[in-house]
Amino acid sequence: MSVFVFKVRLAVLRDFVDRLNTNQVQFIMKKTMLKQYAQDLNLKLTEKMVLELLL
Repeated sequence: MSVFVFKVRLAVLRDFVDRLNTNQVQFIMKKTMLKQYAQDLNLKLTEKMVLELLL
């Protein structure tokens, strides 16, 4: 995967997190949904990356 594609997908994930925060979804549920969405985008996120996106 090219760097550009990775950055675009990461931006999509950040937007997804913003929408989760707007809807006041519980943290555990956010984490699960983010991991699933990343998997759908063919991205493998480490636990640290997930936490950085959510916090």
